[in-house]
Amino acid sequence: MILITGANGGIGQFVAHQLLSRGDRNIICHYRSENERVLSLLKKFDLDPVKHTINADLVNESSIESMAKAIKENFGGVDRLLNIAGSSSNAMSWKMSRNDFMKVVEDNLLTSFLCSKVFIPDMRENKFGRIINFSSIVGFTGIPGASHYSAAKAGLVGLTKSLALELAPKGITVNALALGYFSAGLINEVSPELQMELKKKIPIGRFGDEQDIGSAVAYLLSQESQFYTGQVMHLNGGQF
Repeated sequence: MILITGANGGIGQFVAHQLLSRGDRNIICHYRSENERVLSLLKKFDLDPVKHTINADLVNESSIESMAKAIKENFGGVDRLLNIAGSSSNAMSWKMSRNDFMKVVEDNLLTSFLCSKVFIPDMRENKFGRIINFSSIVGFTGIPGASHYSAAKAGLVGLTKSLALELAPKGITVNALALGYFSAGLINEVSPELQMELKKKIPIGRFGDEQDIGSAVAYLLSQESQFYTGQVMHLNGGQF
């Protein structure tokens, strides 16, 4: 069973739609507050929205454990985990409050750690698993006004590499997908003028789309990727 965290967000929607379009129906879509978009998507593919969605607070370990228990009772557990859930906000570092910094770090980094921690034991027992942590180009380049987001996305790389070393003997791969600028998600919070400037810096000359991300995710989840672990796949149109 595939669990997609943050499935109601832009990137989560891209991933869920691509997997469903490719014929995968063993999918659980997590959401935290709003779920209208993911409900609509599941209905489009004739899946029961109640059965294939689940709510949880991913910075609360007991909430994740309850989610895992419910999924196991209904589907037999999760063997492929996509840690997409996250958040961001804008503030220069010297104006950012500690609470604002920690919230973004928790939403992007702590959530991936806690979800992995909860679902790893079953993967180890079954000697199979796939974990994909969704990082970002800004975890490698930085970006003004989002030091917290950049730090969290960089932290995901260290988490990925450590988990990969721990879990490789059990047939579990752990990789990070470092996304560049895509036509969904946080890019929609950026002004049209800045979007144009960002697009000029992409050698391919466009933002990433659903097909780009879908192909990468499909490979990382597949049996063919069993020798590919502890890696960062940069999906950014050639920015570096």
